[in-house]
Amino acid sequence: MRYISHNEQDTKKIGKKISAKLKGGEVLALHGDLGAGKTVLAKGIAEGLGYKKIVNSPTFVLMKVYKINCSTSAHTGKVNGVDVVHAADEKKFEIRNLKLEIKKNPMILKNICHIDTYRISDAREIEDIGALEFFGNPQTVSIVEWPEKIKKLLPQDTIWIELKYGKGENEREIVIRGN
Repeated sequence: MRYISHNEQDTKKIGKKISAKLKGGEVLALHGDLGAGKTVLAKGIAEGLGYKKIVNSPTFVLMKVYKINCSTSAHTGKVNGVDVVHAADEKKFEIRNLKLEIKKNPMILKNICHIDTYRISDAREIEDIGALEFFGNPQTVSIVEWPEKIKKLLPQDTIWIELKYGKGENEREIVIRGN
């Protein structure tokens, strides 16, 4: 998937769109040059997941864990042979081709783990601070800035998001690869 952002507000909105597709357990690897908008995108993702406080890059502390309570409850079932999902907190229906019976599927997201590896010299520094415990945790969405420094530690299903400078002064191209 590819987006074009013309300013910081666009980048935050794109982050919110990305957050709407997250279920918990994902690791998002934000890759791009200095000033490309990685932290701005992380702010949008955090806002979209319900975090209301300030999000800053954890460059000097390596990792920040933001506590949230993003609880959803979905009901699934079949209507006229078509699978339907109703997310109670969103009051909307989405059609899918999946389950047969009505089920309640609670999903509780408790943490956003925001990691910035810009200043590390050894990937083990991330292990030492316990960051790997958050990767794949269904109650956490992990966001990693400068992921190339710890690529060997990232899960195979990591979602890679590249931010590139665009043609205009504030324009950015945002390319998502993976789930």
